[in-house]
Amino acid sequence: MFHRSTLTADMRGELAADFMHEFGVSENTATMAATLFLAVASSTAEDQAEAAFQQAIVQSHTQGEPWATEFVQAMIAKRLPGYRDTYQHAIATDQDPAAELAREHLLPTAAAAEVVTLLATENTRITADVVCIRGGDVLLIERGWPPHKGSLALPGGHLDPGEYSHDAAARELLEETGVEVSPGDLTFVGLYARPDRDPRGRYISAAYTVTVPADTTARAGTDAAAVQWVPLHAPGELAFDHNEIVRAAWQQQLAAHPAAPTSPADDTPRLHTAH
Repeated sequence: MFHRSTLTADMRGELAADFMHEFGVSENTATMAATLFLAVASSTAEDQAEAAFQQAIVQSHTQGEPWATEFVQAMIAKRLPGYRDTYQHAIATDQDPAAELAREHLLPTAAAAEVVTLLATENTRITADVVCIRGGDVLLIERGWPPHKGSLALPGGHLDPGEYSHDAAARELLEETGVEVSPGDLTFVGLYARPDRDPRGRYISAAYTVTVPADTTARAGTDAAAVQWVPLHAPGELAFDHNEIVRAAWQQQLAAHPAAPTSPADDTPRLHTAH
């Protein structure tokens, strides 16, 4: 814990220099921020100092202090990649992004709300994909549109405004293949967010798996040129990063059913006519 008696001009200058170096703010802003931090830290437990400082500087920002506005904007810009990851993960997993930003990054509520507003304007799309398993097979669609037109892929698509990812996954499965499942029956596989996973731009997918009865039939619906039941352990070459998603789902299936094949294969799939 910091005590007022230990604060010195040298400490203030050193801290101001650190702020200038880390955030690229002006000397005046860095000095004001350093003064505020030391004032807060002198009466706050050490493990709470950062959160208390952020709360105080956001309050100064909302009160119209120009130096505080510069600091808050610089802080958000500096830490934006980490904030973006938290925001996107929260959106894709049906959590409150502002609450997650506040929890993960110790942001005050007002600052978290500002970050959400900023990130909501970015051109990042959230999608949902489904690994639908029937026996030892996985249901795939033949894409009827670019990119990867004509390639096999998992059923899936964009989230509608205000829609949860598991609801979108069930909806897209029904629309593209005619297979109806309850969102509550879906099991989360993972979040897929590699920047280059989609040639159209930044797409983040929440992937789910679901097991359907052996007599389940499928038919090509919207956006699908055809549907195929393909061996889960040997899906062949799929569009985007869907091989990675299928492999993860296959590992889940293998854990539940140890008698399944012991290694995924990349050979040409045994295609089944959907019926």
